[in-house]
Amino acid sequence: MQWWQFGVLVACGIAVGGIAVAVVAGALGARRRRAAPQPMLDPRDVSELSERFAAIAADHAPVRAAAIDARLRVLRSRRVPVRAVLPAQRAGTARVRFADGTVVLVGATCRRDLFSLACGVDRDVSLASWRSAPDRTTVHFVWRAGGSADVIALGLDQAD
Repeated sequence: MQWWQFGVLVACGIAVGGIAVAVVAGALGARRRRAAPQPMLDPRDVSELSERFAAIAADHAPVRAAAIDARLRVLRSRRVPVRAVLPAQRAGTARVRFADGTVVLVGATCRRDLFSLACGVDRDVSLASWRSAPDRTTVHFVWRAGGSADVIALGLDQAD
């Protein structure tokens, strides 16, 4: 057998193997897509669940606000800088990661503030102040270059 014939034989083997892998992966993917359909909820159940979740959120709001307030107080007193602003699950939210590993989930009143905060991370961003209200905690960040951003603290998150 000559070398070019051997090369053609190896290339054909690789092509057949690639096709076999693609077929098996496609079959497995098709099997995963056929998950059981989700049961539909009655609209009355949806409204009842919404009311109950709202009541639970209202009951735990003071505890969440106190936890956020306590963590922000430590971050400001120690002058812990922001190290990263990462996207979160929902549009208009982000995860602000501090140098000590603390992660605060934030939302923006306008997307410009989140964008400004994310762009300012390399300019020594720090927590300047915050205002707690019954329904939200607004956090004010500043950076050395003179910029600032106001975001709404939604809660604390775990570090990655």
